[in-house]
Amino acid sequence: GTLWTGECSSPETLTLSDSNLEVQRFLVDLHERGWLLCLCSKNEPEDVSMALEGLAGMVLRPDHIAASEVSWNPKSEGLMRLAERFSLSLGSFVFMDDDSFECAEVRFAHPDVVVIQLHGDLPNVRRILRHIWPADAAVSTAEDGLRKAWYQKMGAWNRGIVEQGLERFLAEVGFSVSIAAYTPDDWTRVLQLSHRATQWNISPQSDQALALKKLTAHGSVYCLRAEDHHGKYGLIGVTGGELDGVTYKVHFCVLSCRALGKQVEFTILRHIGNIACSMTCKMVELELIPTKRNKYLQKILERVGFQVRAVEDRMKFAIEPHVLVSAFEERPYGFGLAGDSIPSESSANGTEEAFENPWSLEAASTSAEGLSDIAMHLNCGDALLRRLLAVRGSPL
Repeated sequence: GTLWTGECSSPETLTLSDSNLEVQRFLVDLHERGWLLCLCSKNEPEDVSMALEGLAGMVLRPDHIAASEVSWNPKSEGLMRLAERFSLSLGSFVFMDDDSFECAEVRFAHPDVVVIQLHGDLPNVRRILRHIWPADAAVSTAEDGLRKAWYQKMGAWNRGIVEQGLERFLAEVGFSVSIAAYTPDDWTRVLQLSHRATQWNISPQSDQALALKKLTAHGSVYCLRAEDHHGKYGLIGVTGGELDGVTYKVHFCVLSCRALGKQVEFTILRHIGNIACSMTCKMVELELIPTKRNKYLQKILERVGFQVRAVEDRMKFAIEPHVLVSAFEERPYGFGLAGDSIPSESSANGTEEAFENPWSLEAASTSAEGLSDIAMHLNCGDALLRRLLAVRGSPL
């Protein structure tokens, strides 16, 4: 088994091998770094609960699990339901199992999922875990620790919006957004957000670290934080720009996908308009790098009143500041793109490009198949050498 050895239906047969414990420690570390852990199992739900809660020596606990899909249906169906529940793309999932059939079934049904089969002895399991590139250690932020609670609340939020309407529901839960000037303490989270956010990000492929450094020195940068009656959700957005003659040019505008559909997108645009008005600017401009994943952002800008024109590989948006501000005074909730009109992460492809060469570094580091291959088969020097010889067709 992946988490334990034996049959859940026969608790007396359950034991924990060294490999089971290694996997559990790996998962707990991911949880502490902000990953959502989901359990997908072919068992009876009560048997799995008993194993999680009652098996002596377990490192992984029930409170580490964000959601479970336990049934006798194909695990690919369970993954689909988990993706829909959290509005995540299947391409954001890493599926781990020790059973070759289950791995093949998920890989066939969902090619975007990184599928990792845990096989072999403890040293091999360790090598596999160390080479799951999506799980490579990154600097954690306070917001990472809040992610699980936010996603677990998402289902209740969606039901409340449908039942009560967006404006009434947001007022009832006390949802609010505060805006404050950027400080150096925000650097790590802002940079993390700029790399992760794809649906509301004007420059998802550019060097945003360099842009942010320039703006903090010569322009203005503001951070958005959200909270409701149940708690705080941390830094969920950032925008920055600078004065260029009589134009306020926005170089940085990013929102967490968790913030979309809660009017935060209109809050950040209204703030941009207010900043430009305070500087007595005649125009607000921003350049957007269009991708498949930020079409929602493009649509919002056009609905609000931005004029758009294409310039090479970019789209230039412009609007007069007073027009931008007045748009929200007249229709604070009336742009018709809230709630169910927002594209979920599960409706977008996990990667922007398909690469022709399956052995290129780009393909290996971005495709689900390549990432799985690295973890399971290219996790030591001998394996890499054998692959190189096979690809070249001759000795080095």
